[in-house]
Amino acid sequence: MPDAVTLGGMFLLERSAEEPAVEQLAAVDPFELIASTFNLSVRTPARLRRQLDVVSAIASNGLAYRLRVQPAVDATQLASIVQAQLGVVIG
Repeated sequence: MPDAVTLGGMFLLERSAEEPAVEQLAAVDPFELIASTFNLSVRTPARLRRQLDVVSAIASNGLAYRLRVQPAVDATQLASIVQAQLGVVIG
């Protein structure tokens, strides 16, 4: 099993008519982060506590980024944009 790695950030995707742009969010709504997890299997208090701990770390440590992409961008193009923006964010 691979070793765990430190979370470098989380992109919140948003459709926009503008060119792809990334911005670090100084403040982020924790509910937006929770809604972005697509996690329907939080069935135990321990798992919920871990999820809330991760959301808290993302929100309080400046690890949230908004990535705006145009509606016509397909999944393959989006993957390339995310990969390029990761290089910008994590250097």
